[in-house]
Amino acid sequence: MRDEPKSSSKNLRLLKNIPLRELNKGRNYEELAKLALFLGRAATLTVASASTLLRSCVELSAKYSIETVQTLITESKQDGSAQRRVIDMVRGYFRELGELQERASREAQEELDDLARNVVLRAENQDGRPYRRRWRAKS
Repeated sequence: MRDEPKSSSKNLRLLKNIPLRELNKGRNYEELAKLALFLGRAATLTVASASTLLRSCVELSAKYSIETVQTLITESKQDGSAQRRVIDMVRGYFRELGELQERASREAQEELDDLARNVVLRAENQDGRPYRRRWRAKS
């Protein structure tokens, strides 16, 4: 039997302690279902972003691997130009990899921010009061 992480078992214990009778009193399950849809959408966005980043990283790695092998085959090894070109390619690969990760992170954050705005709009539409955020975004 596999040991579960401590946080997971703690969450399960918390769920077990919630009395079901209390959940049924005055709860609007439609709103909970809508919130669950938002949470599912956030998880889907995260997985899609991660898989897109992974695919892009693999493509970038393949591109630079092919270029490096071609350079090593075609350049002469006696004058050292092949070594300098390979070093430049490795530096270019690291630079593009970093830029790729930054761009993917920025795009994912923008999508999650849009989703968060939709959640806030739904909360404001429920009771007519403006939503007041209780936390500050990291800078």
